[in-house]
Amino acid sequence: MLLPMLRITGSEKDYQLWASSGKEEVPLIGHEHPYGIKMSHLPSTKLLPKEPEDSISPSTTQESLLEQKITEMQIQFMLKPRHPAQNKQGKDSGQKTTKSSAFGNLAFWRRAGTCQNNQCTAVPSAKPRQLFGVSLTDICENDNLPVPILDMLSFINRKGPLMEGIFRISGSRVSRRILKEKLSFEDRVNLDSESVLVVASVLKDFLRNIPGGIFSCDLYDKWLGVINEGTKEEKINAAQRLLAQLPKANVVLL
Repeated sequence: MLLPMLRITGSEKDYQLWASSGKEEVPLIGHEHPYGIKMSHLPSTKLLPKEPEDSISPSTTQESLLEQKITEMQIQFMLKPRHPAQNKQGKDSGQKTTKSSAFGNLAFWRRAGTCQNNQCTAVPSAKPRQLFGVSLTDICENDNLPVPILDMLSFINRKGPLMEGIFRISGSRVSRRILKEKLSFEDRVNLDSESVLVVASVLKDFLRNIPGGIFSCDLYDKWLGVINEGTKEEKINAAQRLLAQLPKANVVLL
């Protein structure tokens, strides 16, 4: 919607919407509601001093404090190119990365460690394995899922059914970051000492950061079209035809 309004040429796949609180910037990945994000950062009335009980309307002091607080906490949205020009990439490659964290505990923010060239990865102390934010084809050797992903799936399969809200309740933000770093740096991680909610949250983060999505955004309209097929058998056949168009690694993970 923004591209024609701003008279920008190109495909929507070439741009990404970012949210800025004034202190940090976070990329949006497509399922967020900007209005909800904006409203969640407005101050509540608890931030205002109490007025006498017989006061009918907010005082000038209250209004000015509220206006000032809203200005301080205002969220702004920016449209950025997903793939900057090649020369800009070269220029930025020598710059230091800056650490970015999620806004509060909001589940719809994409978690990021360091950001450079509009791409976010975990903060490395040594060279980590590429696990988050890369295509499955790049991390699956001979179309076999990486051991950390298999371990998480097995762990959730064992302990998840007994945990209420397994994929609804987010684990500790700090614990999620630590586990992601372990999975990126260590050959094998003992998950028995981890909370199943933390493991499930990290798995969700892995899934939502697969470029193009596990079902492929290019096939989005065709997937929606499956529900318009007539009989159940026709729906199954249509889904199978679409699965055949996905990379083998995506099908293995499904």
